Amino acid sequence: MKRSIEQLARPEIIGLQAYESARSLTPIADSAIYLDANEGSGALARYPDPQPPQLLAAAAAVFGTREESILMVRGVDEAIDLLMRAFCRPGVDSILITPPTYAMYEISARIQGAGVLEATQQASGGGFSVPTQDLLETCRASGESLKLVFLCSPNNPTGSSLEADQLAEICAEVEGQALVILDEAYVEFSSSPSLVERIEEFSNLVVLRTLSKAWGSAGARFGMAFAQPAIIRLLQKIRAPYPLSTPTIEAVAPLLTPANVERMRNRANDTRTRREQFARDLAALPIVAHVFPSDANFLLLRATDLRLFLQRCADCNVVVRDRSRVPGLEGCIRVSIGDDKSLATLLAGLAGEVPVR
Repeated sequence: MKRSIEQLARPEIIGLQAYESARSLTPIADSAIYLDANEGSGALARYPDPQPPQLLAAAAAVFGTREESILMVRGVDEAIDLLMRAFCRPGVDSILITPPTYAMYEISARIQGAGVLEATQQASGGGFSVPTQDLLETCRASGESLKLVFLCSPNNPTGSSLEADQLAEICAEVEGQALVILDEAYVEFSSSPSLVERIEEFSNLVVLRTLSKAWGSAGARFGMAFAQPAIIRLLQKIRAPYPLSTPTIEAVAPLLTPANVERMRNRANDTRTRREQFARDLAALPIVAHVFPSDANFLLLRATDLRLFLQRCADCNVVVRDRSRVPGLEGCIRVSIGDDKSLATLLAGLAGEVPVR
């Protein structure tokens, strides 16, 4: 029997009375004197609006959706945590992940006391892919305990993307059983379009987006969850009273203007061009055994000699991400696509051209 969103959520959340400030309950005139929130004085004296209307309107325009389908949060990690707390009962419910993938899905589940099921990605044709049939079989076997299916596209750390048909099949299969959480942190670097628009088609789809990557604003800590309003209303119940700081709101507003959106897209295109050239340059080095195809702003590679690879990175003062302890990624390193100078420094170091200190 298929369950509604309200039936999927924890009953404690359904019955929860969310925190509401006086200003959210009262019509406020521009000339109002605020004596409701025990605030101090100074440039940052006032609490910010929890979901600033000007940012909601801008985000709806940029991402092509309704304002009531957006939740703005402190980065995608907070959205992951909110979903876990809203839908997973400790010791009862579980999530499904497709390792190797972003570690915070499993970490957040463990903190919540939720179980973690896996459908392991397989390396084939030189890259990685989600095993759709294995995933669906695991979903069927898990029954009502499964609440959240986490998919990352492009995937971190493999750089592989999920096909739209795969997503549609998974969403349709688990509708009424679980939500499908699609993490699109790197989608701007992909040739595949965002699937935010599919939230109108699938009642159980949640798409996560961030301004940390292509938008160049990791320090602002700003992310968004897109879903049908029933899901957003549930998450609104358990978000922090004031999830966005005033400096964050001020930093994000100019990023969501049409002019900056165009600049972001141009930078993402430049990154894709550098990524493809950098992949060819890495593949030509004897110290690199394989470079995996990537739709993101990073490359995953397998070294012929991991210890030597990392030592040469240290010698040229370049920090990379060692992924070799992740099952299935033995000997692998993830490298971000930096600027031309940074990439040239690393290539020279890996070729042994930088003297050992």
